[in-house]
Amino acid sequence: MRNALSLAFLVAAALIGAALTACGQSIPRPTGASSPIATEGAEQPPTSANGQPQASSVAAISPESKLRCSPPLDWEAEPIIDWIDFVELNGIQYVAASLDVGRPVEEEDLGPEFAQVRFKLHGNMRDSNYHPKDGDAAFLGAGTPLYQVKGYEPEFRLAACREGRLLLYEADTNPRARVGGDLLDIEGKVRYIGVNSPQDGTAQLADIREGGQVSQLVQTVVEAPVDQSFQPSDPGEQRFIAFHLEDGTTVTRAYSPHSGELSRGIMLPSAFRAAIERAMRADGK
Repeated sequence: MRNALSLAFLVAAALIGAALTACGQSIPRPTGASSPIATEGAEQPPTSANGQPQASSVAAISPESKLRCSPPLDWEAEPIIDWIDFVELNGIQYVAASLDVGRPVEEEDLGPEFAQVRFKLHGNMRDSNYHPKDGDAAFLGAGTPLYQVKGYEPEFRLAACREGRLLLYEADTNPRARVGGDLLDIEGKVRYIGVNSPQDGTAQLADIREGGQVSQLVQTVVEAPVDQSFQPSDPGEQRFIAFHLEDGTTVTRAYSPHSGELSRGIMLPSAFRAAIERAMRADGK
């Protein structure tokens, strides 16, 4: 049975691997690429924390759209397992980006179809120790297309239509990731960096907008080593780092200044922590 960790990403996203409380619920996250992303207990319809995005964080699909959407879920069908909203493709586990930061992904952002879901776990899998396989998804129905997102590598971001709304799915774990850029395709794409509240992941406490510093910090992230087996004994106080992208969307990841981990498993140097602390002081936080 999976440990309970808290949100990223995304979103994805995730967003991830740290502890967050939102709307009074702790958000479970995967503990490793091979770990089952489920917890035992009575399942409830997902909130923005564990699968159902907030209304303003997703884009409703036009009735004239040709996109194929995953159908509505039957919440009476699964009394045992509480999945998070994920899909696994080519060994990468993508998690739905549910934090209400940045603009929603639109149909115009979609590139070609990348893959299709093979098996939906919700309502079909009752083993909480199940290890997801390629093509598995928690809530997306079999046959649901996953689309590339224009301007981003598919190893980082995909999109799918669920219950009439478009969602971003962002890489959470990738067994082939060696540096941060293998998880976050954001180099040269960040307008500014926000430091967000650990309480909700969305309230901005401080920001970094000077272009040279933003570029330097992003370079630090994409070049940092990745250790996705990292399990901090004491993560300390958390922050959320929001990378506000040039296209108006945002990538938000949990960050532990104490351990230096940017979820999931991107191990940042002390210089990154120092930059965040300076930004907090400058904003009187």
